[in-house]
Amino acid sequence: MWESVPWIETSAQGTFRAEGAADLDRAIALAPESPGVRFIVADACTYGNVPDPQRAFAEASFELAGGLNTPRVHAIFAGAYLALSNQLAAAAEFRTHIELVTTQLVQAAPFTAGATLTLPRCWGWAAKFPFLP
Repeated sequence: MWESVPWIETSAQGTFRAEGAADLDRAIALAPESPGVRFIVADACTYGNVPDPQRAFAEASFELAGGLNTPRVHAIFAGAYLALSNQLAAAAEFRTHIELVTTQLVQAAPFTAGATLTLPRCWGWAAKFPFLP
């Protein structure tokens, strides 16, 4: 499958990208029904040296159908949709990603334009406050 891909050559560090691509295919061959393997492949196709948004989308779809509904899979979908010029679908996936990683909503007082505000931050928190003119 990867032999026809023109970017399979040596990387700047001298390692072979083809070896990495072959590792992905080998992992799928060893565990073709594993959503976890598909997650790793989707991630590599999204964040690797040469992104492949169509394959990332396909692998993430397999992952989601296999029960891995994680924030990361929605980030992968969002990235794929952006690369494929579907901004509305990307925005919906980014929203789902943010909803899945937000564990607490912190209310704050109204915020006036030009003012400054410092909020304590913690992983998983989101702040929501109204803006005043």
